[in-house]
Amino acid sequence: MEVAELAAAVRSRDLGGVVGLDLAGDESTYNNSEYIACFRYAKEVLNLNTTVHAGESVGTQDDVKSAILEMKVDRVGHGYASTSDPEILEVLAASEVHLEACPHGAARRGFLKAIGTYEAMGLSFGLNEDDPTQYFENCTMAGTEEIVVDGLDFSAAAVATAYLHARAAAFGPT
Repeated sequence: MEVAELAAAVRSRDLGGVVGLDLAGDESTYNNSEYIACFRYAKEVLNLNTTVHAGESVGTQDDVKSAILEMKVDRVGHGYASTSDPEILEVLAASEVHLEACPHGAARRGFLKAIGTYEAMGLSFGLNEDDPTQYFENCTMAGTEEIVVDGLDFSAAAVATAYLHARAAAFGPT
């Protein structure tokens, strides 16, 4: 709770300011169940924007579900494992939660088709990159677009829609 309170105390929509609270890391070792109360407090009491990285690995689809239903997040980083569970896909479709899709990482982990599912279902998702300089070559937005156009047959309109969704889901100045 202390981190959430600190984030709320220094919150600023100015460029470079604190705009929310994010939970990231190795969810297979540290799932989000330990942070549910903190994120609900951040959202419901402190009115902070929230993001949780969930569903980036096989078998982590329940973390996506709890991020949406229990933590009440605004955005889910990745969420790919949710595509293996029709119930969780329904939860995503009914929510206004935005998905931060990272095509380079998704392709590397065997989850590229999940991003195609997001597009086919009309979910709010953006095209982003995760750890770009450390892990991937050609990690540019042009390279990202190439992955979804060539690998998922995205149209130019689908790419543009993903960027518009990302802008609408931004916490800070756009």
